[in-house]
Amino acid sequence: MPSARTSKNPKKTRTKNSNTILIIVLPSSFAAISLLLLLVYWILRRLKRSPDSESRPVNFFPKISYQELLKATYCLSSQNLIGSGSFESVYKGTLGSDGTVVAVKVLNLRRSGAARNFLAECEALKSVRHYNLAKVYTCCSLLTQAT
Repeated sequence: MPSARTSKNPKKTRTKNSNTILIIVLPSSFAAISLLLLLVYWILRRLKRSPDSESRPVNFFPKISYQELLKATYCLSSQNLIGSGSFESVYKGTLGSDGTVVAVKVLNLRRSGAARNFLAECEALKSVRHYNLAKVYTCCSLLTQAT
Protein backbone atom coordinates (compact mmCIF):
# COMPACT_ATOMS: atom_id res chain seq x y z
CA MET A 1 0.00 0.00 0.00
CA PRO A 2 1.38 3.35 -0.95
CA SER A 3 2.25 5.74 1.80
CA ALA A 4 0.03 8.74 2.42
CA ARG A 5 3.02 10.92 1.94
CA THR A 6 4.25 11.40 -1.53
CA SER A 7 7.87 12.23 -1.91
CA LYS A 8 8.73 15.34 -3.85
CA ASN A 9 11.20 15.33 -6.63
CA PRO A 10 14.59 16.26 -5.03
CA LYS A 11 15.79 18.00 -8.23
CA LYS A 12 12.83 20.39 -8.21
CA THR A 13 13.41 21.20 -4.53
CA ARG A 14 17.11 21.83 -5.14
CA THR A 15 16.33 24.09 -8.14
CA LYS A 16 13.76 26.03 -6.15
CA ASN A 17 16.26 26.54 -3.30
CA SER A 18 18.95 27.64 -5.76
CA ASN A 19 16.60 30.18 -7.34
CA THR A 20 15.66 31.54 -3.91
CA ILE A 21 19.33 31.90 -2.98
CA LEU A 22 20.10 33.67 -6.28
CA ILE A 23 17.18 36.07 -5.78
CA ILE A 24 18.58 37.04 -2.36
CA VAL A 25 22.33 36.95 -3.04
CA LEU A 26 22.52 38.82 -6.36
CA PRO A 27 20.70 42.01 -5.30
CA SER A 28 22.50 41.99 -1.95
CA SER A 29 25.87 41.67 -3.68
CA PHE A 30 24.97 44.44 -6.13
CA ALA A 31 23.93 46.72 -3.25
CA ALA A 32 27.13 45.99 -1.32
CA ILE A 33 29.36 46.66 -4.34
CA SER A 34 27.44 49.88 -5.09
CA LEU A 35 27.89 51.11 -1.52
CA LEU A 36 31.60 50.27 -1.64
CA LEU A 37 32.05 52.19 -4.90
CA LEU A 38 30.11 55.14 -3.49
CA LEU A 39 32.33 55.16 -0.42
CA VAL A 40 35.50 55.11 -2.55
CA TYR A 41 34.13 57.95 -4.71
CA TRP A 42 33.29 60.01 -1.62
CA ILE A 43 36.77 59.49 -0.11
CA LEU A 44 38.53 60.43 -3.36
CA ARG A 45 36.37 63.53 -3.71
CA ARG A 46 37.25 64.67 -0.19
CA LEU A 47 40.95 64.10 -0.83
CA LYS A 48 40.80 66.30 -3.94
CA ARG A 49 39.34 69.12 -1.82
CA SER A 50 42.13 69.01 0.73
CA PRO A 51 43.30 72.36 2.15
CA ASP A 52 46.60 72.09 0.28
CA SER A 53 44.78 72.13 -3.06
CA GLU A 54 42.97 75.33 -2.06
CA SER A 55 46.15 77.29 -1.42
CA ARG A 56 46.89 79.95 -3.98
CA PRO A 57 50.26 80.99 -5.32
CA VAL A 58 51.61 84.23 -3.86
CA ASN A 59 51.29 86.13 -7.14
CA PHE A 60 47.56 85.27 -7.33
CA PHE A 61 46.59 87.57 -4.45
CA PRO A 62 44.96 90.78 -5.64
CA LYS A 63 46.90 93.99 -5.08
CA ILE A 64 45.20 96.45 -2.77
CA SER A 65 46.74 99.79 -1.91
CA TYR A 66 46.87 101.31 1.54
CA GLN A 67 44.58 104.10 0.29
CA GLU A 68 41.97 101.50 -0.76
CA LEU A 69 42.10 99.96 2.71
CA LEU A 70 41.70 103.38 4.32
CA LYS A 71 38.72 104.09 2.07
CA ALA A 72 37.17 100.67 2.80
CA THR A 73 37.42 101.18 6.57
CA TYR A 74 36.57 104.92 6.52
CA CYS A 75 40.09 105.88 7.57
CA LEU A 76 40.25 103.12 10.19
CA SER A 77 37.23 104.60 11.94
CA SER A 78 36.46 103.47 15.48
CA GLN A 79 32.92 102.69 14.26
CA ASN A 80 34.42 99.91 12.11
CA LEU A 81 36.65 98.53 14.87
CA ILE A 82 35.87 94.84 15.34
CA GLY A 83 38.43 94.14 18.03
CA SER A 84 41.93 94.85 19.22
CA GLY A 85 44.70 92.92 20.82
CA SER A 86 48.08 93.75 22.26
CA PHE A 87 49.76 93.86 18.84
CA GLU A 88 46.96 94.68 16.40
CA SER A 89 43.53 96.13 15.73
CA VAL A 90 40.97 94.60 13.35
CA TYR A 91 38.57 96.73 11.31
CA LYS A 92 35.60 95.85 9.14
CA GLY A 93 35.72 97.25 5.63
CA THR A 94 34.00 97.06 2.26
CA LEU A 95 36.17 97.09 -0.84
CA GLY A 96 34.71 99.44 -3.44
CA SER A 97 35.69 97.44 -6.51
CA ASP A 98 33.29 94.55 -5.89
CA GLY A 99 31.68 95.22 -2.50
CA THR A 100 33.59 92.45 -0.75
CA VAL A 101 33.35 92.70 3.04
CA VAL A 102 36.79 92.24 4.58
CA ALA A 103 38.50 92.31 7.95
CA VAL A 104 41.60 94.50 7.96
CA LYS A 105 44.25 93.75 10.57
CA VAL A 106 46.53 96.68 11.38
CA LEU A 107 49.70 95.87 13.28
CA ASN A 108 51.13 98.20 15.87
CA LEU A 109 54.80 97.88 14.96
CA ARG A 110 55.81 100.23 17.77
CA ARG A 111 55.12 97.41 20.23
CA SER A 112 58.10 95.14 20.62
CA GLY A 113 57.43 91.63 19.32
CA ALA A 114 54.61 92.64 16.95
CA ALA A 115 56.44 91.51 13.82
CA ARG A 116 57.44 88.21 15.44
CA ASN A 117 53.87 87.65 16.63
CA PHE A 118 52.57 88.39 13.12
CA LEU A 119 54.95 85.86 11.54
CA ALA A 120 53.96 83.21 14.09
CA GLU A 121 50.27 83.89 13.36
CA CYS A 122 50.88 83.57 9.61
CA GLU A 123 52.61 80.22 10.12
CA ALA A 124 49.71 78.97 12.22
CA LEU A 125 47.04 80.16 9.76
CA LYS A 126 48.92 78.58 6.86
CA SER A 127 48.33 75.09 8.21
CA VAL A 128 44.92 75.48 9.89
CA ARG A 129 41.54 75.38 8.12
CA HIS A 130 38.40 76.09 10.09
CA TYR A 131 35.00 77.51 9.16
CA ASN A 132 35.27 80.19 11.86
CA LEU A 133 38.55 81.52 10.49
CA ALA A 134 38.60 83.97 7.61
CA LYS A 135 40.65 83.25 4.52
CA VAL A 136 43.58 85.55 3.86
CA TYR A 137 42.54 87.67 0.89
CA THR A 138 45.75 89.67 0.43
CA CYS A 139 48.23 91.74 2.38
CA CYS A 140 49.45 95.29 2.30
CA SER A 141 52.53 96.78 3.90
CA LEU A 142 53.23 100.42 4.55
CA LEU A 143 56.21 101.13 6.71
CA THR A 144 56.64 104.78 7.60
CA GLN A 145 59.36 106.53 9.52
CA ALA A 146 58.27 107.66 12.96
CA THR A 147 59.34 111.24 13.51
